[in-house]
Amino acid sequence: MEARTCTYIHPSLHSSLSPKANHPSRVVNYTANYNPTGNSYLALYGFSQNPFVEFYVVEAFAAHNPSDNAAHSFYGYHTSDGAQYELWSKYNGNLRQYFSVRRTNRRGGTITFNNHYRAWAAAGLPLGSLQNTFIVVEGQQGTGNADITVGVRPTGSIKETATPTTRTAVCMTTKNTIGTVCKPRATKRGEEATLVKVARAEAMPTA
Repeated sequence: MEARTCTYIHPSLHSSLSPKANHPSRVVNYTANYNPTGNSYLALYGFSQNPFVEFYVVEAFAAHNPSDNAAHSFYGYHTSDGAQYELWSKYNGNLRQYFSVRRTNRRGGTITFNNHYRAWAAAGLPLGSLQNTFIVVEGQQGTGNADITVGVRPTGSIKETATPTTRTAVCMTTKNTIGTVCKPRATKRGEEATLVKVARAEAMPTA
């Protein structure tokens, strides 16, 4: 696949960096110099028809885990490309979204999409006919910059850092298997801020 590079000055838009994928076996290599602040994430993004579903394989994010939302449900874990991913789904009555969120942030490597496709299906979250897929940077009230090259893996080792521990699902543990659905729990007033503090503290590297 021909390498393609895009530079973001403000990470608020999708960018069409990887070519069309009409089947679930796509393997995407990419390299990213991703420097976000606020709410932003780096992901493989796409959608399917019949049913219409947006999906994200999230590789890195800044202040906010995009799957950690009061309207999301947790569907267990799966392993792909050397790391564990969390499976999430959100439906607001009009739009259904699937998330597969890497539990260690990274900025380059290989995404084997077939692994995520199969994991969603095993969890009862099927995709329809696949349309285009893209490596994207999305931002919501965030700033920063990124240089992304699709088609090329980073040279040398790939640094990975722990992501914050998500706390919004009732039964979420480190041993949840695919298909064990955990519904979001009700958040008491003032508890949300405490959860954020706990998540950030657990994400801090130890000496």
